[in-house]
Amino acid sequence: MLDDYRWRLVEPVEFWLTDSPDDVIHVPAGYVTDLASVPRLLWSVFPPHGRYAKAAIIHD
Repeated sequence: MLDDYRWRLVEPVEFWLTDSPDDVIHVPAGYVTDLASVPRLLWSVFPPHGRYAKAAIIHD
């Protein structure tokens, strides 16, 4: 975590759209993201680093 809203990936992230190696989204280590843009007031219910973090990284 860089600050209250930004995170830096320490490992690369891959998301496979299909079984084809041509359909892979690669996000390199070092990439900075705000993960899910959830208002801080709701973090106890919907933390920005919740189970949807990978989707949020790819969205950014």
